[in-house]
Amino acid sequence: MAASQWNATGGIKDGCGISHPIKLLLEDGGPDTTSIMFSNLQSLFAQGVDYIIGPCCSADFSQAGPYVKANHILTVSSSATAAFVTENFTSVPNYIWRTVANDNVQTQALAAYIQYRGYHKVELVVSNEPYGLGIANGVKANLAGNSSITVKIVPYNTGSSAYSSYPTVISGIATDNPSVIVYAGFVQDEVVFWKDVALAGPPVSNITSMGVEGEYSTSFFPTAKGCSSGCATNDSTIAEYMADSNMTGTATLSITNSSQYLNFASAYQTAFGISCANGGCLFAPETYDAANLTFRAMALEGGFYNSTATAQEMVAASQGYVGASGPKTFDVNGDVVAPYLLWKVVYNATSAGWTFKTVGDWFPAGFPHPGLSCINACELPTHINSPSDGTSIAMAVPVYRRAS
Repeated sequence: MAASQWNATGGIKDGCGISHPIKLLLEDGGPDTTSIMFSNLQSLFAQGVDYIIGPCCSADFSQAGPYVKANHILTVSSSATAAFVTENFTSVPNYIWRTVANDNVQTQALAAYIQYRGYHKVELVVSNEPYGLGIANGVKANLAGNSSITVKIVPYNTGSSAYSSYPTVISGIATDNPSVIVYAGFVQDEVVFWKDVALAGPPVSNITSMGVEGEYSTSFFPTAKGCSSGCATNDSTIAEYMADSNMTGTATLSITNSSQYLNFASAYQTAFGISCANGGCLFAPETYDAANLTFRAMALEGGFYNSTATAQEMVAASQGYVGASGPKTFDVNGDVVAPYLLWKVVYNATSAGWTFKTVGDWFPAGFPHPGLSCINACELPTHINSPSDGTSIAMAVPVYRRAS
């Protein structure tokens, strides 16, 4: 959609002022989050492609990160959130950029909410790979200064070969009896894990739970009960567990009343027949912005289509940019800062289906504030703990707005 809009005005001008249309080569990363994507990446590079919008998953960067860095492939991901991407593959010039905040920001929001709710015994039940472990380690680090909170990380293995081990892991959680379980993982594994939790019954099925943006998916809802297509289950057990355990989670907040978002959502539904309501276009606004920022940087570097030159223009291209997913200003590491919404799963008796209900917002310090008003009550921070030069928000205390 972004390419079509640019091409409608001629595309991108080269150094001689001649416009060239943008050509997209579309590849599917496949169900394996590393090998298929990496094979496609190598194939595209062999064809002369050196601009990539993607990949989708953080684990892809375990192989893609060194490759794109070594081969100077400009890579802009809209949904790979793991902090290890920045920590391991940042270079000068930098070739990896993301229009979704890395999980160092999300874990601040999670930790702040845990403290706000007064949970004192936290069990982080996460997929045993970089995404899940990164979330767990980030939350634990952000809670380290609170001596009243104990944190335990419980990794579980992913993939069908590991599913038989889930009841044993769940039994251990029941024995620990934490005040809250924080989940971070992937839909295909958690539909199995959570059904096992539900079937295990009390006490583990009654423990309050939390999730991250990976769980903000209607795939957990059965067909005709909240999920219209691509559902991971046709069983209401999972949705009932999410609702009964009072699951609250985080997800990247799109300012849905902005003109940029509304224009995008309308065009997206026209183009693809998919509504953005109720999480229906998760990461689609970020993908649209990833493409637009790449094209802007290509135009800024003079139209020579040199990925190294484009990479050096990415920060400049993002200055003042407000896209469908909100303000996106890159730092030199290729990261952006973003707010998060807080969601819960509720059953809508009128529609006889489950839905995600937004129950609050979290804005990191220094983020452009949309000026939304508090609905019922506001909890303001007692202090802001950040470096005096204002360059970091690593320890920022957030502001909450509660819808209910």
